[in-house]
Amino acid sequence: GMLHARISKVPSRSAGELTLCLKGKDLRNVEISKSDPLFELCRTYDGGESWTPVYRSEHVTNDLNPDWKAASIDVNALCDGDLKREIKLAIFDYERKGENKPLGAFYTTVNDLMQSG
Repeated sequence: GMLHARISKVPSRSAGELTLCLKGKDLRNVEISKSDPLFELCRTYDGGESWTPVYRSEHVTNDLNPDWKAASIDVNALCDGDLKREIKLAIFDYERKGENKPLGAFYTTVNDLMQSG
């Protein structure tokens, strides 16, 4: 077997927490009934091209206009405290069995999220 490890320098001080209150509007339906949307906040390490989830919300059952519970995310875990670093917010349709289906995604920064609130 193989073991992959990722080591990164921990920021010397806490950058605090980011609290997000997100709502979806008219999301795409990909099921016979209605989609069960959830969202993920993702980051890269060392500018890599692969995205790693840092936070995953609970799914909202049968709702194309979800109002997710407020999420608190450690800013150091999300972007190493760099508020201008690109992050990804992806929305999925929750699947109890198998892989969640992508509904969409966008790229932003913590600075942009704070300015839009």
